[in-house]
Amino acid sequence: MKIRKLRGVIDRMVSGVAAIVPDDRTPEVYVAASDIPGAREGLAVDLVIVPQDDPNAVCPVVGRKPPRPPRPQKIKSFTSLVRQMIKTRDRLKATLAELEQQPGQDGQELQEKIDFLEKGIDLFSR
Repeated sequence: MKIRKLRGVIDRMVSGVAAIVPDDRTPEVYVAASDIPGAREGLAVDLVIVPQDDPNAVCPVVGRKPPRPPRPQKIKSFTSLVRQMIKTRDRLKATLAELEQQPGQDGQELQEKIDFLEKGIDLFSR
């Protein structure tokens, strides 16, 4: 029994059969969709299969490697974020001061944004 490692992407699914395009650009391989949990078009797969002599035959899956969950992005410091939030808050305060000088202008929405930025600055600068 020969086995083959298959890494690729599911190209299409027809009648419970998934057509997988391998990463190494070899001809596509057909696998039963029930052997791949959560099978859908565009899903990246990493399988171990038993290749068949007929290129159009459905290959049995011997093993599979579950996909890794994405790693969270690490941020060393928030100084650049806080600095940008302070600049934005100051600009909004200047715009609000100009609006208050003009009669009939309401700066309620700008004040809400300023309050939100002040909360964020306080949260990230601790």
